[in-house]
Amino acid sequence: MTKKFKIFVLDDEETITEIVTEFIEMAIKDTKVVTLNSSDVAIEHLSHNKYDLIVTDHQMPGQSGMSVLEKIRVEKSINYSTPVIFLSATHAVVQRELSSKFENVTVFNKVDSLHEVGNIVKNLLVDS
Repeated sequence: MTKKFKIFVLDDEETITEIVTEFIEMAIKDTKVVTLNSSDVAIEHLSHNKYDLIVTDHQMPGQSGMSVLEKIRVEKSINYSTPVIFLSATHAVVQRELSSKFENVTVFNKVDSLHEVGNIVKNLLVDS
């Protein structure tokens, strides 16, 4: 029996969360994907719900994906060690911001990698 993964997807554009969810569900069967389109709501949600993986955009109205990451990487947070994938059109900027600040974070170019997100998630969770 394969493990059922619980994955959280955050992007301010609902279309993007729908596409990412579809690619993930095609790559990993029987996976629960929860989506939100507000970083402020996501921070509260992530403080009460544990996930196997978090996929987030970087630039969003309100708080950025980096702000979300900083809030969930606080000691004793339920998602403190949860792997995070950033999908960002400004991936080079995000990579520089991350530097060595956080572990278990991967950055992909949203424009180039969106169609690959299902395989990226599968490789990270299932094949590793």
